[in-house]
Amino acid sequence: MSVQISCAGVLQCDVLIIGGGATALIAALEARKEVDDVVMVCKGKVGRSGNTIVSAAQFAVSDPDSPDSVEQHFQDTLLGGQGINDEALVQLLTSQVGHRVRDLERYGVPFVRVKGELRRQLSPGHSSPRCVSVQAGDYPKATQGLSITLPLLKQVVSKGVRLIERTPVIKLLVEEGQVCGAIALDVEGQQAVVLQAKAVVLACGGGGRIFALTDNTLDISGDSYALALEAGATLRDMEFVQFFPAYMTSPLKTIIPTRLFAQGAVLRNKAGERFMPRYDPDRAEMATRDVMSRAIFLEMQRTGERGVYLDCTQVPPEVIEQRHLALARVLQKRGLDLQKDYLTISPAVHFIMGGLKIDGQCQSTVPGLYAAGEATGGLHGANRISSNALSETIVFGAIAGRQAVSFARETKGSTPPATGMGLVVHPRKGDISLHEVKEALRQIMWEGVSIVRSEGSLQEASLKVRGCRLALERCSVSTFTHIVELLQIRHMCLTAEAMVASALLRTESRGAHYREDYPSSDERWLGSVHVAKAADQLKVDFVAKGENVLWPDCTSTRESRF
Repeated sequence: MSVQISCAGVLQCDVLIIGGGATALIAALEARKEVDDVVMVCKGKVGRSGNTIVSAAQFAVSDPDSPDSVEQHFQDTLLGGQGINDEALVQLLTSQVGHRVRDLERYGVPFVRVKGELRRQLSPGHSSPRCVSVQAGDYPKATQGLSITLPLLKQVVSKGVRLIERTPVIKLLVEEGQVCGAIALDVEGQQAVVLQAKAVVLACGGGGRIFALTDNTLDISGDSYALALEAGATLRDMEFVQFFPAYMTSPLKTIIPTRLFAQGAVLRNKAGERFMPRYDPDRAEMATRDVMSRAIFLEMQRTGERGVYLDCTQVPPEVIEQRHLALARVLQKRGLDLQKDYLTISPAVHFIMGGLKIDGQCQSTVPGLYAAGEATGGLHGANRISSNALSETIVFGAIAGRQAVSFARETKGSTPPATGMGLVVHPRKGDISLHEVKEALRQIMWEGVSIVRSEGSLQEASLKVRGCRLALERCSVSTFTHIVELLQIRHMCLTAEAMVASALLRTESRGAHYREDYPSSDERWLGSVHVAKAADQLKVDFVAKGENVLWPDCTSTRESRF
C-alpha cells in the first residue's frame, strides 16, 4: 500500500530564497529592489529561524579612520583561515561590510554608538578593535539576534516579498543542468508545494545539529549542503567544523561571549591553574577558537572533568555593567555572580566553515543556484575568526540576491520535471524510531568527528553514519510528520558523510581540523577538499591552491571515493 502526497500546485516566481535568517532576509531585500516576484520559503518562521537569532549580534567592521584598515581585516581573516581562504571572497567581505552595516541602520537595525561613533571592541582573532554590536534592547540574551532579524523582516513584509513558512524544502529541481525551483512540504497543510523559479538562493544555514553538542538552533541540520549535493553542486572544506570554546550547559545553556577574554577573563582547570598559556604562549586566551577549543578539550581529557572554568573576577565591574549586563542578569537569576563565581564551560559545535563552492557572484557550480552565508565555503578557510559570520550574512546575502536577479532576467527559466509534482510514500512499521536514528547519528558525529580526530575514529564514524542511513529503511513511518522527519534525517546523513569523507582525505591538521595521527600542518595540503555526488556515491577530490595567492603554493592532487 502506498500514499500519494497531494501537490498544492505550482507557485511561480522570479527568485526563490530558501531560508529565514539574516542572510535570506538580506537576499530578499536586495532581489526585491529589481524584480517584483520574490518568494522566501522557510522550514520555521521567517525572521525567527536560524542562528542569527542566537548570535551575539556582533559584526566585524574595519575602521579606516583608525590604525585598523580593510587590509588588516583582510590579513587577519587569512591568518585565521590558515591559508586556504578564497582571497577574492575575503576581499569582498572586508571591503563591503562597512557599507552593508550602514544599510542595516537604514533598515532599522540599531547599533551601539558612543558620541555618534560605532563602539568597537577587540575580539579573539582580530588585531584591532573592530567588532561592533547591535543594541539588543528588551530582547532576551538567548535571542538577542532578533534585534537584527525582526527589523529586516518588517522591511521584507513592507516590500511585498511573499513568505512561505513551516514548509521545509526537500529537493531542488534541476532541468537540463539548471536549477529551476524546489519541492517543499507544507507541514500544516500536509501537502507538497512545487516552487518554480528562474533563480534560487540557498541561504538556510549550516549543520550544527548534526552533532550531539551544539549551540545551533533546532532547524540548522545541514539542509543547504544536502540539497546542493543532490542537485549536482560541489561543496568544499566540509572537514572544517568550528567549535565555540565557551558554551555553558548548566545551570542554563548559553554562549559566553569570547570578547570577555579581551576584557580580563581567563580559563582555569579544576586545580585553579590558568592553562591557556601552556597551549598558546603568545596569545593565551586571545587565541583563535580552534586553538582554544582544542586546549579545553585536551584539558578535560587530562583531568577527567566535563568542563573547565571561566574566571571573570578580573573583568572590571564597569565593563560588566556596560557590555555584559544581559548575561549578568540571566546568571543572577540562576544564583550565579558573573564577577565572583567561576562558570563551567565546554566547547560545542558552532559553525561550519565549509559549504557550497561559490564565486564572487555567489554562483554555485550549478547554473541558477546561488548561495550565501553559512551555506557556503571558501571565505573562512580552515577557521573563522570572531564576528565575521554576521558580516558574511550581510555582504554575501546582498550579492546573492542581486546576482540571482541578473540570472533570472537573462534566462527563460525551465519547467519543473513532471516527476516533481507529487510524492509517493510507502507507510511501514519498523523496529526503530526516527528519533533514535537521529540521536545516534548526532552522537556518532560528536564522538568520532569532533575536536580531536584520527583515522580510526573517522573510519568508525564512516561505517556508523552509513549504518544510520540504512537504518532509516527500518523506521516506522505512518504520518506526514514522519515523512518530513525521515527526509530531513536523510539530509543529515548525507551531510555527515560529506564531512567524514573530507576529514578522512585530509591527512594533516589545519585550523579547526585536528588529527592526532597527523598533528602538524603540511604544505602539500594547502588547498581545498571538494565533494560532489555522482549517482549514489560521493566523489572527494583535493584541489591545490593556485600560484596567484598570498600563501605558498602546493601542487599535489589527491582523489578518493567514499
